[in-house]
Amino acid sequence: MDAGMRKTDVAAVLDPQTRRIVDAVSGERLMEDTRAIASQVRLSGSAEERQAFTYIERRLRDAGLRTQMFEHDALISLPQAATLQILDVGSGEIPCITHSFGASTPPAGLKGRAVYVRDVAGDLAGLRGAIAVVDGLAMPTVVRKLEAAGALGIVFLNRDPVVHEMIVSTVWGSPTPAQVNQLPSVPVVSTAGTGAARLRAQLDGEHPLRCRLTASVQTEWRRLPVLTADVVGTDEETFVLLAGHVDSWHHGAMDNGGANAVMMEVGRLLARGRPRRGLRLAFWSGHSHGRYAGSTWYVDSHWRELDAHCAVHLYIDSVGGRGIRRTDRMPAGILPSQAVQEVGLGGGGTPRTIPWTNSIPQRSPATHKSTRPPSTSSVRLSCCRSTTARPHANSQPRCERCRRNWGTDLMCPIASVRLTAFRRKQHSLPRRRHQGRLTPLSCVWDGS
Repeated sequence: MDAGMRKTDVAAVLDPQTRRIVDAVSGERLMEDTRAIASQVRLSGSAEERQAFTYIERRLRDAGLRTQMFEHDALISLPQAATLQILDVGSGEIPCITHSFGASTPPAGLKGRAVYVRDVAGDLAGLRGAIAVVDGLAMPTVVRKLEAAGALGIVFLNRDPVVHEMIVSTVWGSPTPAQVNQLPSVPVVSTAGTGAARLRAQLDGEHPLRCRLTASVQTEWRRLPVLTADVVGTDEETFVLLAGHVDSWHHGAMDNGGANAVMMEVGRLLARGRPRRGLRLAFWSGHSHGRYAGSTWYVDSHWRELDAHCAVHLYIDSVGGRGIRRTDRMPAGILPSQAVQEVGLGGGGTPRTIPWTNSIPQRSPATHKSTRPPSTSSVRLSCCRSTTARPHANSQPRCERCRRNWGTDLMCPIASVRLTAFRRKQHSLPRRRHQGRLTPLSCVWDGS
């Protein structure tokens, strides 16, 4: 929000129900929880991370929420150390870091000629046996492409003054046996600031450049916690899933301690009221060091419950930081008061259908052959305001407004009812439209 805008100014534009919730927000409690969570580095599967989970669970129980702690195995990759040296006389060493799921080098490292890749989409024929140097962040798709072109190792030159911690695997969650060969097999390092500028300048020079790089990455299976906390709804068996990760790079006060504190405050405030629809808070591990291993495991293992009862998933990450002056712009394109009305937590106002695109139905786990259930963020929502179309023991789910049965892959003809953040195989199922418009976000029927 603008620097001069006060909390009371924000509350003035909200509906009365939402305003009461906003007025009850405790800034002191938010900061207390953020400080407690960010007091330690929370590497995935570490004792310090477990202490943060224990603290969050205790606070939520004290606020009256029903909590449940799960554990699961996940492949976690923790960067250890890296060096980057220009082998020309007098060039010296450039500070750098390595990344999760990058390969480790032998102790002596590896040497090679450095090739400046100015266009990743261009001709990469000259990369075989060379160390690729590329501008930007260490993105998994770029790593995969350069590795496929034969690069011996990869150096990323971040444009920011501070180097970015990244994860370079394209595999979402812990890999299945069939996906293990998709993990990177080359070392990946990044540098930034003056180091990146120095290397960039030397690559622009007339003489060929040779480098040596070393990288050490600890990749192993670890036991991870997942915490959920529920506020039970009064009128429906559906719930809103509000989720965020607890694991961190460094102390992670903004990413993601502050967001965890916001989740806890939302749970505390809604537990004091009687929301029509339930709320489930979910706290993941393995996000930063396992490429979303915790959330992937939860969706895989709780797919049927989410499919039947989850109304919408809201993800929260990095909600604020030093110097932030605007917080009123939401990438999802809806105002906070609209969101509260839409998910049924505030109880006020007339809900409206929020437009969405790219709603592609997927098959249920029963039709997907894999070594584990398919990881997907798809959820089936009820079709119309008056019903929760959920499965029963001896019948198909049915929409009470259109009186239409729909099974595993059938979409309601009144409104699309899947919210899909797809990342596994997409199946060629037909999309169903209501008068040419996709409306998959909520179970709201706008009368058209």
